[in-house]
Amino acid sequence: MTQPCNASQVLLEVKGVEKVAWTDHVRRNDETVEEKRKAKKDVFKYKAPCFNFTGTLYPGDYTIPFSFQLPSSLPSSIIFQDKHQQSKPKAKVKYHIKALVVDASHHDLMKYKQILVIREQGEAFKTDITQATETRLSTWCCVDQGMTKLQVNFEKNVFEPNDVCKALINLDNSGCNLTMSGVRLAIEQELTLNASGHRFHHLFTLANRTEAGVEARKEGTQQRHMEVDLRTIRYTAPDHKKKKGVQKALSVEDRFMMENMAPKCSGSHVKNEYFLAVRCAFEGCVCCASMPVARVPITIVPVINPQVWSYQQPADFNPQVYQAYSFNLH
Repeated sequence: MTQPCNASQVLLEVKGVEKVAWTDHVRRNDETVEEKRKAKKDVFKYKAPCFNFTGTLYPGDYTIPFSFQLPSSLPSSIIFQDKHQQSKPKAKVKYHIKALVVDASHHDLMKYKQILVIREQGEAFKTDITQATETRLSTWCCVDQGMTKLQVNFEKNVFEPNDVCKALINLDNSGCNLTMSGVRLAIEQELTLNASGHRFHHLFTLANRTEAGVEARKEGTQQRHMEVDLRTIRYTAPDHKKKKGVQKALSVEDRFMMENMAPKCSGSHVKNEYFLAVRCAFEGCVCCASMPVARVPITIVPVINPQVWSYQQPADFNPQVYQAYSFNLH
C-alpha cells in the first residue's frame, strides 16, 4: 500500500476443509446407472483480530508476530484422485491461513493467503518386526488340503521416499497338498471414503515383487530375501483443475502434493493408510479360502516442497515490530 489508509484491524483466518467424491454404479430398473457420492466438512475454522490500529496506517514496513497451537486430532493434508478407477475416487483435506487488513466497515484493504501443510503423527519406529501365521487351505470351499506356514521378518516400518523395503520370508509348505504358485512382497495403499452412509474402499498395490513359491509337500523351510524399491512409485499431476466449471492452472502446492505419495490420513470422510505386505498364492480352486498373509502398517516420511520452504525478505525491509499474538485452535 502506497497511500495512508484508515485501517481498523488485522484479521487472522485459519481454515481446514475435508472433501470426498466418487461415482457408484448401481442397478436401477434392470439397468446400471451412475450415482455421485459427495461429502464436505469444515475440519476447523478460526477467524479473529490479532491487532487493532489506533489511527491512520501510513506506508511502511510492519511486523505482527503470531503463533498458534494446532489440535493433535487434525487429519493430514491430502490431495488424491485416480481417474483410472471406474469410481474415479477423489479425496482432499486442505488448510490455509489468511491475513486481512480491514477498515472499520470490515472492507478488505489488503489480504494474503498461504497454504498450510499438516501431517499426522506416523507409526512408532520399529525394527526387526516378525509375523508368523499357519493357514489351513481348502479347495471347492470344503475339500481340506492341509496346512501351510508363513513367517516374515520385516526390516523396519518407517521409510523415506527413496528407501528400499526389505523382508526375509520363510515358507513351509510341507503339510499342504497344494503347490504355492508364488509369493509377493508389496507396498499397499488402503483408501476408504465415506459420504452420507455410503462407502468406497479400495486396496491399491503401488509397488511389488513376486518370486517363485514352493511345491506341494516339499520338506523343509524355504527362504526368500525380497525387496521393493519405493523410488518406483511415481504419480503424474494434471496441468489444470476444474473449479466452479472453469479450468484453472494447478497451484504449486497442489501439484506437489499430487505428484508425491499421499500421507496417512484419518479424517471423518477419508482414511488413507499404507502397509508392507507378503501374500502367497496357490494353484487350484481356492477362491473361497483365506490365503496366508503377513502385513504391517508403515509410514513413508513425507517430503517437503523446496519451492515453498523459505521466504526471502527484501533487502530494504526495516519493520516496526508490534506485540506478538498467540492463540489456539481447540
